[in-house]
Amino acid sequence: VAPPGAADVAAAAEIESPVGDVRVGAAGGGAVHGARVDPGQTVSTVGMTSGVTLRYPDGTRLVLAGDTTVTLADTGPAPRVVVERGNLSADVPGDPMTIATAEAAVEAGHAVVA
Repeated sequence: VAPPGAADVAAAAEIESPVGDVRVGAAGGGAVHGARVDPGQTVSTVGMTSGVTLRYPDGTRLVLAGDTTVTLADTGPAPRVVVERGNLSADVPGDPMTIATAEAAVEAGHAVVA
């Protein structure tokens, strides 16, 4: 997890309002408000009462429910998020984003997906 205020990179998200046990990266480091999550990193909420919001520079917000794991994938100009397990909702007011699972993928842009 990059420190708050680090230079923006394409498709980087920022941690907002972590609640409970929220982990970032393979080592499972604790998530702190304002920390950057880079493409290729995994974010996990551990336990049903945990949750976190990921905010992108264009205003897109992903809200991860408890017991959810996602990976931010670097696939070019449009961010791609792979849901390994669990649930999320997305508010995508800006640039298009792809949200994928093992079974399907949805491209969202200027929409709310839950």
